[in-house]
Amino acid sequence: MRPIPICLARPIALALGLAAAVASSGPAQSRVWVTAGGPNGGVFAVAPANGSITTLCAGAYRGVHAAPAGRGACVVAVASGGGAGDRLDWIAGDGSVVCRDAVPTCTDLALDQTAGFAAVDAGACVFEIGLGPTRTLCTIATAPPSAIARDGERGGFVAGSWNGTLTAIDRATGAVTTLATGLGRITGIVWLPRTGGYAVSRYHPTHGVLLVDAAGAIRTSLAFPMSTGLSVDACREHVFAVNARGELLEAGGDGTVVQRRTVTPSRPLSGVHVDGGNRIRIAASSTSVAIDVTFDAAPNSPYAIGIALTPRPVIGLGGGRALNVAADPLLRALLAGVLGRWTRGFAGTTDASGHAPATLTLPPMLRAGTRVYLAALTLDPARRATDVAILRR
Repeated sequence: MRPIPICLARPIALALGLAAAVASSGPAQSRVWVTAGGPNGGVFAVAPANGSITTLCAGAYRGVHAAPAGRGACVVAVASGGGAGDRLDWIAGDGSVVCRDAVPTCTDLALDQTAGFAAVDAGACVFEIGLGPTRTLCTIATAPPSAIARDGERGGFVAGSWNGTLTAIDRATGAVTTLATGLGRITGIVWLPRTGGYAVSRYHPTHGVLLVDAAGAIRTSLAFPMSTGLSVDACREHVFAVNARGELLEAGGDGTVVQRRTVTPSRPLSGVHVDGGNRIRIAASSTSVAIDVTFDAAPNSPYAIGIALTPRPVIGLGGGRALNVAADPLLRALLAGVLGRWTRGFAGTTDASGHAPATLTLPPMLRAGTRVYLAALTLDPARRATDVAILRR
């Protein structure tokens, strides 16, 4: 994370109302969910501070993700269908299953913030499901995918396979590009917006987590055996991984291990998802983008949204806080008021639930094919910024 240039520090601090937020009292805790299969399986909430677990829902599950808005659920989990395909269980905070969607055999899923639905992969097929009809995006017959994530480097998805192949997927065309081979039995993958590249989990006897660059070259590996899945808290870029020994690993995006503990000694874990508590979701049309920002436990709080053409280096604000976009010409134009006619709700106060709607009318200077990154933050010094939403013009 690079501090903001001194020539931009004052205007950004003033425009975003951050002068009082520099001396942070410490970030809020992330929420972590893990899954396990078999007769003792289920979806479990884990307290990162002490590793204690609470059963959310019993059943044989192989993956979990925070649920997008609109379904009345806090998480969506992949459950075995017993030989007749699988299903997605939408689970509320009290553990009740709000609804179920039948899907083909599914090994992983990822939320696409642009369209507001989940992308899941099965066998050699990568398909999309969620708020609209299920549609096949592409097939990767030579490297059937076992894991999938959104790809901020290219604006589509990135998939990993059991044979160790890392593949980039163009969401618009379905075209696939091989990034790397020989990475081992890949079980999970996430994009790292601050450092760039990806974290990859694999079923390996000693080093089950890899950090790779955007081209797929290995930067470092972590000693965490038999890793079965991973997730990233994009608000601060901490990677969380689980393994077949029931362990949970937390590490920084640079590979520094923060903590490692056993959370389910009698249950091999099959998946993990971490939610930093602050989220930004977008729904795009050909002319505009509807933006929804949520800050957990931050009602009636001042907030601001940043927009940039690149997610890094992020803007460091002190006290461990950052706005997860770069101080590039597009953000400067926003702060200078040049984009005022195309932006609405980019600064203001959240409602009683911590929500803040905004709209971006696509300005003509954003040409077709341009990627735009959006993130937000609140004045509350105990709250982190949101994760990053990616718009492809």
